[in-house]
Amino acid sequence: MSPKQKGTFTHGSYPPEKGSMPSSTWKIGQHTAYRSAGKVEDVYIGVMGVTGAGKSSFIDLCTGQKIGVGQGLRSHTQEIGEFAFMLSANLRVHLVDTPGFDDTDRKDTDVLRDIAGWLGVSYTNKKRLSGMIFLHRIIDPRMQGSAKRNLFMFQKLCGEECFSRIILATTMWSLVPPGIGAQREQELMRQDDFWGFMLKKGS
Repeated sequence: MSPKQKGTFTHGSYPPEKGSMPSSTWKIGQHTAYRSAGKVEDVYIGVMGVTGAGKSSFIDLCTGQKIGVGQGLRSHTQEIGEFAFMLSANLRVHLVDTPGFDDTDRKDTDVLRDIAGWLGVSYTNKKRLSGMIFLHRIIDPRMQGSAKRNLFMFQKLCGEECFSRIILATTMWSLVPPGIGAQREQELMRQDDFWGFMLKKGS
């Protein structure tokens, strides 16, 4: 029997109580994963952001799969989807695509319940999130109301103590001059009500 090698990824998403709304009492946890030589380890990462932030395009790029990208006014991602790719010979990454909280057809509370339901089922099936990626469009001249609401819901969903397991990323840089994009990114990073507070907590 080959000795187990300690992995670098951590897992854990605790399910909400039956019938409850998501809260910071269940979230990305501290359970450490171990990988045996030759065994494929599965890692689950959530991808979130406002509708049109580029979540589906990001997953397309990572996985090589054509999951579809919305071109119209309606949100393309209507329900939670899971897409996997091999990062290395013994590491398989599952990206979890989620609807934006500003979905064109559903209330934020409905989207939140869907995410809570997925977390509960995935926990039962031993699928635990290792972390989250939050995408923001750099083409937006300012943090709009829907984007701020989305970020607020995202923060509450994860919980402050788990901010260190969150990656904040910007998209659509090819659509803005580099200088303007850099200025907007700095504004996101400086202001506590945008990304500033999360960055101070390790994001």
